[in-house]
Amino acid sequence: MKSDIIHATIALDRLPVTCIVGILGHERTTEQEIFLDIRLVLDATDAIAGEDIDATVDYAALADDLTEFVKAEKFLLIETMAARCGQRILANHARVESVDVTVNKPQAVPRAAGTRVQVKLARTESSAQA
Repeated sequence: MKSDIIHATIALDRLPVTCIVGILGHERTTEQEIFLDIRLVLDATDAIAGEDIDATVDYAALADDLTEFVKAEKFLLIETMAARCGQRILANHARVESVDVTVNKPQAVPRAAGTRVQVKLARTESSAQA
């Protein structure tokens, strides 16, 4: 008897990253804190059945990878940062079916509590076969 697929959502909320991001002169030379919110949807059937970390996504390793990636890239736009983080997750984690990435840049508009950009990416049939 075939078992049902169990889809899980894994979330990282308000992952702080201090990095260079922005288009203004001072933003290109002074690090500022941004926050990443990540939502992954994946087939967790094997991970749950075997309680196997290798069959899911290691949250701590994902947080470390995204932190290093964002710091190294020094993005101009938070839109690009969000999209590239999502692409990186899909490229590096075959079990992830879709990902939502939100970048919150609190200092972007001084009068606002924060500025956020959210992107949603999903694995396509062709990318799943690659």
